[in-house]
Amino acid sequence: MPNIRPLDGDTRKLGLVDPTPQGGIPHHGNPKTTLGLAVLPDNMPTRARREGAGPETFPQLDFHHLNAKALISERAKAVMEDMESNRHQFFPVEVTIGKDDAPYGLYFLFFLGTRLDTLDRDLSYPFSDSGICQGISKAPDGRVVLDSEKIGDHHMWAEQYVSCGQSIWLSDRMAERLEAEGLTGLRAFQEIEETKNL
Repeated sequence: MPNIRPLDGDTRKLGLVDPTPQGGIPHHGNPKTTLGLAVLPDNMPTRARREGAGPETFPQLDFHHLNAKALISERAKAVMEDMESNRHQFFPVEVTIGKDDAPYGLYFLFFLGTRLDTLDRDLSYPFSDSGICQGISKAPDGRVVLDSEKIGDHHMWAEQYVSCGQSIWLSDRMAERLEAEGLTGLRAFQEIEETKNL
């Protein structure tokens, strides 16, 4: 599998616009793609190089990673902004490939800009002592149900009180749109129950 390595900037020094601790999953000031909080532009990479397996072995994708941060194509960005404009952050990165730095394409470091608590606490279980729902990590002995009214018109967000690793939460419409556009590099979707379907 290829690696995309930054040629400038320093992702270890990225920071949050507001690092104040919030309720839910603790963030410790770490600006992850899936956190749902605004990130400062300081130290953001603007150039990167794809190394390792060539395109003939591992094709160019719409969804890559750069130092554990989501790196997405112009096509993916266009879909996201069409569905939800002015909610998320996209920082441009010119990507090259190989030792000769041949052009690979314009990509964007993507950071979710929405952090929500949409959990239906009466239907979801179990919970940790700190109030985090472990319904996904404890499957099949757990359950997560989201409140459709709390989701509202959001299509992509970070779920504040659900333990689920590096996950981006999507509306049905967003998942359908991403699949319909044929965007490559997506991980398999996991369907989560919503109150509107119960």
